[in-house]
Amino acid sequence: MKKYYLLFIFIFLAACSAQQKDVAVEPATNTLEPTSTFTTEPSDTPQPTDTVELLTATATRPPTLTPAFEIGTIMINEMDGASMVYIPPGEFMMGDDEGSPGQQPAHLVSTLGFWMYQYEVTNAQYLQCIAAGVCKELEISGFSNEKTPNELVEQEEYADFPVMWVTWKKAKTYCEWAGGRLPTEAEWEMAARGGLEGMSYPWGNEEPVCDLGAVNGAHFNNCEDTFGVDTLPVGSFAPNGYGLYDMVGNIAEWVFDYYDEDYYKLLIYENPKGPGLAQYRVARGGDFRIDAIGITVAWRSAGLINLAHPIGVRCVVSP
Repeated sequence: MKKYYLLFIFIFLAACSAQQKDVAVEPATNTLEPTSTFTTEPSDTPQPTDTVELLTATATRPPTLTPAFEIGTIMINEMDGASMVYIPPGEFMMGDDEGSPGQQPAHLVSTLGFWMYQYEVTNAQYLQCIAAGVCKELEISGFSNEKTPNELVEQEEYADFPVMWVTWKKAKTYCEWAGGRLPTEAEWEMAARGGLEGMSYPWGNEEPVCDLGAVNGAHFNNCEDTFGVDTLPVGSFAPNGYGLYDMVGNIAEWVFDYYDEDYYKLLIYENPKGPGLAQYRVARGGDFRIDAIGITVAWRSAGLINLAHPIGVRCVVSP
């Protein structure tokens, strides 16, 4: 009898122990419910996933829209309607060991890519800047001329002639109004050479002629009997290898740099921007009053910043 009583107690304790184990499992089951709830909510909310995809698409879009510019690519400036030619980055020999002291020594220079006006700024384009209230009217300082500059700018028959009697500051103002700047002297010569190495003119080493449309044509002092003592409309001769017109002759062009006759001796290679403060700024390309040696691509001249000269302007725009 005592044995049966002990067996009954043992079975009762085992049953109680089993019930306690079942109760202990229930809280564990309940704790899984919140975990299940939180893991399903993000998958039901698409906003974070869509946002990431949108940003990724936006970030990869600009490279596909950026054109691969090549030599001769043309773009129109919306401010003044000027056509601009792309000049690729590269290096060239700047200066001329056979030229005047200011052109020596010839030295290797590199420039970045840029857009350059295909033609010199015309009277009609400069008149737009005056009408916009940005550019000031032109004045002749220290020179005489049959027509005042503003008469030339305003007359319709001179609309396609290069603007002249522009001070350096007025040239700079025009280019900035048009969304660009004046070229550096290195950029100008890089563009003027048209991809040719070691040549005297934009077309090569042939002497210039006064024939309209000629590959080696230019308006210089030998053309006085042909054209008179006056400028010609822009684009009167063939372009150079980059598609640029009138880089030499007809009218000289202001560039950004101050003038220093000894600057080339510094042999600055990477994108030179000229010396520090000086009395003069550089003009390039020569004009219709100068002989053939003065319209070479390496020829350098200078003018006072605030004095109006028979000098024009050609702008560049950085990519």
